[in-house]
Amino acid sequence: MNQLLNYKKWMEAIENFKKSDYEAWFKFVMLWFSFNSYYSERYSDINGEKNQITEFAKDNKNLYKSLLADKQADFKNVLEKFTETKSPSRDRVNDMRPNTNKYVEFKSEHKTCEDFFNVLYQVRCNFFHGDKWPDSDEDKKLVQWVFKYFGIFWERFLEENGNKIQAN
Repeated sequence: MNQLLNYKKWMEAIENFKKSDYEAWFKFVMLWFSFNSYYSERYSDINGEKNQITEFAKDNKNLYKSLLADKQADFKNVLEKFTETKSPSRDRVNDMRPNTNKYVEFKSEHKTCEDFFNVLYQVRCNFFHGDKWPDSDEDKKLVQWVFKYFGIFWERFLEENGNKIQAN
């Protein structure tokens, strides 16, 4: 697709952000901003955003496990719903940087909290650095998945850690 057209699509999205086609994109951005402000302060002694997020995931692996086991949380199908974001199925997110053949897997062998956050971070990188587009159905499904499941995780994290965060 023509890059100029893609850039203009995002400008169009600003004008139409209340339309359902764009809503998940903007919600994801706001969700990431909330998360980013937390981990960049909490893990400021760790160099590199990716390393900070990895440490956050390690520190919160029990929360992730509890969400997977919680029948009320609508999180137990996180992996299954990830596979449904692409046809016939998705098991990874590609690193969209030029001249790289890297990817982040999220499948039955790679489904830990770290794997989950690696996928979230890769989607964030691809989106923030220009390789996710509002007129791509697969990109839209992926961002909707990220927003839903990351949102569930982040809300639970804030509920369970609110007192500790407020005390700082």
